[in-house]
Amino acid sequence: MEAREDREMNMQKRHRSRNFTKYEKEVFYSVFSQYAATINDKRSSVDTIRDAWNRLLLEYNSQHNVYPRTRRQLQVLWRDEKFRAKKRVRRERVSSVQHFLLFRLWSQV
Repeated sequence: MEAREDREMNMQKRHRSRNFTKYEKEVFYSVFSQYAATINDKRSSVDTIRDAWNRLLLEYNSQHNVYPRTRRQLQVLWRDEKFRAKKRVRRERVSSVQHFLLFRLWSQV
């Protein structure tokens, strides 16, 4: 029972951070483009990637009119945006295949 109480006391209440504005996302993309090659390169070491994220964080937070973020928040933003882009491409690919199949069906009639 004591272990559970200790664990509950040590847990910090999670606070939801504010959403990224459109402007903040644009600033992020602008800054990220300078470090994208290093971050996305599979051959980069963990230390190199961490250093790139830290430099990106400092540069992002030094911009005007942006809410200060943590490295983790920027990484989650990038992960989510990358997922949405892949999903969009997947949806477009399926849609183009469906159009092609419908065209073939109509041309056979």
